[in-house]
Order: sequence, then C-alpha cells, then structure tokens
Amino acid sequence: NESRLHPNEMQTTFPNDVLLNIFQLVLLRQDILAVCRCIQVCKQWRFVIQQDLFQKGPLVLSLSSCSNPSLDTAEFLCFLGTVPGLTALDLSGVRGISMEDVLTELAKLRISLKSLDVSYTNPSFSQCRPSVFVHAAFSSLESLSVQGDHSASLHDLLSSFLVDTSPNNSLRTLNLSACSSVTDRTVELIAGSCPHLRELILKNCRRVRGFKLPQLFSSCPRLEVLDLGTHFIRVTDAALLALIHHCASLTFFRAACWHLSDSALSSLGTLRHLRSLHISSVELAETSLVPLWDMATRLTSLSLTFSPGVPPHVLAHASYRCTALTQLRICLQDVTQDVSDVSTSASIIRMARTLEKLALSSSRVTDAWLCKVVPHTPALVSLSLCSDLVTSRSLHLVLSTCPHLVKLKMSNAALPPGHVAATLRTLRHTARVPALRHLDVSGTQIDDEDLRALMHTFSNLMSVSIYACSSVTDLGVSHCPGSWASLHVLNVSSTAISDHSVVAVLMRCRFLRKLFLYDCRLSSACVAAAQGRVP
Repeated sequence: NESRLHPNEMQTTFPNDVLLNIFQLVLLRQDILAVCRCIQVCKQWRFVIQQDLFQKGPLVLSLSSCSNPSLDTAEFLCFLGTVPGLTALDLSGVRGISMEDVLTELAKLRISLKSLDVSYTNPSFSQCRPSVFVHAAFSSLESLSVQGDHSASLHDLLSSFLVDTSPNNSLRTLNLSACSSVTDRTVELIAGSCPHLRELILKNCRRVRGFKLPQLFSSCPRLEVLDLGTHFIRVTDAALLALIHHCASLTFFRAACWHLSDSALSSLGTLRHLRSLHISSVELAETSLVPLWDMATRLTSLSLTFSPGVPPHVLAHASYRCTALTQLRICLQDVTQDVSDVSTSASIIRMARTLEKLALSSSRVTDAWLCKVVPHTPALVSLSLCSDLVTSRSLHLVLSTCPHLVKLKMSNAALPPGHVAATLRTLRHTARVPALRHLDVSGTQIDDEDLRALMHTFSNLMSVSIYACSSVTDLGVSHCPGSWASLHVLNVSSTAISDHSVVAVLMRCRFLRKLFLYDCRLSSACVAAAQGRVP
C-alpha cells in the first residue's frame, strides 16, 4: 500500500506505549518547553503525558538545565495542571515566568511541594506578594533555595511564610546564598521558626555579621550542614562553642574563623560526625591547628587557608592522620618558605593517594613541586592550580598522568602563546588525554591557536573560562562553537572579541546557561541579544 498519511493524521498512528517512550526521552533531556507544547497537540498526547508519564509516583521537575530557559507563563501554568503528583520544582535561572502566578497556580491545584528552587529567577521570587506564599500547599515544604535574590522585600516574604507555618514548619534545607537583603534579623527569624532545620547555607550574605548565630545554633540542634562562607560572616568563640554544644550531628562546616581562641578551635574535635571542614582565617596560628589533627582520621574533605605567619610544614601534622581524604584545598597566602620543600611535598604525597579533588593556591607552587605530587594522585578528578610559576610542562604532566580528570583550572599559569597547542599535539601521539568537562585558563597568555587546539582536543566541555586572556580574538572564539555543543557556561570577559563571536556562540551553543561578557567591546544590540538568550 503506497498511500501516504496526511500530516494531521500522524498523531493517531502511534500507539500509546510508543508515544510514552518518546515523551520519556523528551523528559529525560529536561526539555520542559517541548513537553508543554506536546500537551497542547491533541487529547491523546495530553492523556499519555498526564496519565502514563506523570502518574507513576512522586515527580521531580527541573527547568534549570533546559535548552531554552525562557518559558511562557501561560504555557507553564497549563503544564502544571497535568502534574498533580509534583513534589519538587526547580526553576533556578528561569526567565519570563511570573513566580507569583506559579505559586498561585500551585496553591489552586493543591500541589504539596516538598522542594522548591527559585534561585536567580527573573522576575525574582521576592517580588511575589507575601499572602501568595502563605498557603496550606506550602506548609509541607522541606527544602527552599532562593539564591541570588537582591530584593529588599525578601525578608518580609520569608517572615510571612516562616511565621505562618512555624507551628508545623517542616523546613529541613534553606539556601539563601548571595542574598544581599539577608541580615542578622533574618537569622533571628530562622532561629525562631525552623526547629527541624538540618541544612543552612548563608555564604556570600554580605550583611550578616553573625551576632545571632548563638541563638540560631541553640534553636536548631539538628543542623548537619552549615555553610557560612569564607568572607563576610565571622564566627566568634561564643558562636563556635554554641555550635559545638548544641549541634552534635554536624557533618559539614565552612566558616571564616576570626579571632578564635585555641580552646574554642580545638573543641571542634568533639564533633564526632564531622566529615568536611573548611576554615578560612588570617589569624589561624599553627598551635591552634594541632588539636584538629586528632579528628583528622574521620575527615573526607579538608580546606585550610593559612596566614602569612604559618609555615607550610604544618601539613606534616595532618598527613599522618588524614588517611580518608578525598578532597584537599590548601591556600598558602604569601608564605615565606618554599612550598616545594621536602617536608611539605612528603606531606601532600601521603594524603594524595586517595584524593579526588586537589586545589592549591600559592605563589610558590612550581613545575618541580607538581612533578613530585601529581604522579601520586591516580584517582584525581578535579585539579585547581593558581600560580604564575606553573607552565606547559605541568599541563603535559597532568593530562598524561590523570586519566580520570574532569575539571582542570590553571589560572594565571605561565602559558606563552603557542605552547598549549604544541603540548596537545605531543600528547595525541604519546598518551590518551582525559575527558575534561570543565576548563579554566583565566589570566594566561594563550592565543587563538591554543584555544582551537583545546576545543578540538576536549570536545565535550560543559564550562570554559578564558577570562583576561588578552591574546584571544574572534579568530579563536568564532571557530570554536561547533565543538561546544554541550557547553553550559562560558566566560570570555576581558578578551578582544567582537559581536561576531558572541553571535556565533549564541547560534551554536543551544544549551548555554551562563555567558560572561564583562569588559568586552560589544554593541548595545549584541548585549541585548545575549541577555534575551542567556540568563
């Protein structure tokens, strides 16, 4: 039979199970925009999506990785009506959707969310009226993330929600990172309304001074994860002692410990469940660190920022005990001794055999030192180096000896023009290079030839940063987007690119979520086009 079907008849030619398989593949790609439009095609498609695809248990929807984060509010509200089993909604980075309309529709449909992420949205979450968020539909919310919200009304919105639900508040996770309107009043509000809180993230909250931290710790004894960042919130003796006394189940702790006494710092060793410790301070003395090594046998992640007065050989105390470490970050600020001395190298090597992530920031990290350490890190997945004494010799060493490497950062490295391309040509014939997904060569001297060589060698990169690479021009960037099909983040700030390169990136990088163009000489029309395409 050579008769052909009319295009309008195609929707009835597929059985429901075939359509279900197709829609599952669409949903697997997190392309919610495509699903929204499929629902409106016909009754059969709507029935399959609503009854078969979304009725198989709790549903988690994420728009944060959509290829097109700009959705129409009406389309999305229509889509919400087909997912009564929705339990988690991730709208981070989405543009064009009215958050107030979404919350109103969720309340109207009586969808009881367990998790909501509205970070970096535009319009912002805090522009909603407080009365919208105060509803029985949100009383069972266990996780809330509102990162990057700079509106002054955020405190009032959180106050209405937390105070109204405080008798039955079930909030377990709260992430308010980089919210400039969050203050000590907000911390006090959390302390009085969230007795079941287990995870609190307040990093980069510039206006929080830490005065209400003791009250917070005494009111939230179930805290397991506490991230206060390493810049703005200062933890005092009183706050740290209150944390240790009340939050015995703490497993993750990150903070800037300024003006701490030795006794307060050493008391961290009483936290038996602590596995990840990140301490930053300009006054961290060597004598204060010694008591911490007694608990080092339990740590899997360690990050320390040393002051100028602390010699690097202090690592030797930790190296004999930190046998379970998988993540290590050491920042040696303006140390006077050479980081490549024998004792320091031996200390790092003893801890390196199980390491998966290693970050070293020091002006004294050299090629010779890396040659001693890197060959002893066979399981390394992420390597971050910040030193102007690191050259293409280290790049060759890392790529040839770390087969599982996924993330590589070599900011400010001494990479003269053409050296990276020559190194990669050598590696193609002598070794198998790792499948990098994240690359950062900010502040280096790489040129267009080097950039093209990098993109040709690592064709599946998800994030690339060439910030302040002044030798990179349109000849390098405009010829690369064909190799960046999976790119999500691109930083080309402070480079010599023009509108031509930006247009090429926008046209070919369909999954692009973040594009940084600071200090680039671009036309206003080009910037407007980029803002409309990328959050």
